[in-house]
Amino acid sequence: MYLFRIENDRYLYFGSVFFLQAFVFVVYYFKPIIRIPVILIYITAFVYFIFPTVKARRTSAKLYYNFIQKFPVAKEGKIIILNVPNYCADVYEFRSKSRLPISIEAEYGMDLSKKIVQVASYNSISEKDSFEVNRINDTTLFMKTKTNGTWWMNESNGLMNYENEYYRLEKDEWGGYTLFFKKQLNTEDKIYYYSNGRFILIH
Repeated sequence: MYLFRIENDRYLYFGSVFFLQAFVFVVYYFKPIIRIPVILIYITAFVYFIFPTVKARRTSAKLYYNFIQKFPVAKEGKIIILNVPNYCADVYEFRSKSRLPISIEAEYGMDLSKKIVQVASYNSISEKDSFEVNRINDTTLFMKTKTNGTWWMNESNGLMNYENEYYRLEKDEWGGYTLFFKKQLNTEDKIYYYSNGRFILIH
């Protein structure tokens, strides 16, 4: 669980059902002088590794619920999010762009799948990760991370240059990216980024 935390519910928990049965079956073939130390070593290892595992789950859960509960739900216009957490402490947050609208609908009962525009995702350290946005001109923004250990992603891959109908993104090598909007945004369209546990409106 500790060494392979990503998706261990599928890869380790399921397999552990068979492993533990075999472990118990084999260990009880030994005499108590061998059996008892083996069991104590197993329990000690379990207790030692369970605490950092639970801590990682607590960290990722705090980010997830804070992100959802403070999400800027809007009924009009596009909701453009410059940074969406992908992983946190080796736990999936919103690893594909379909996951965020599903979570929003579960929380608020609103289908925003056609309104949310997710520009980039990132590997998170905690809900207190810090980011900064500089407005270069009316149609150009520069976004960068200020927390060591975070890096940019696009779903499950590293972030690379790309473009769509709304903008063109160019990533630099120093932990940031430049966003070039292809046209002026409508008044009802909103741009947010998430930093230090809150959403910050920049348009």
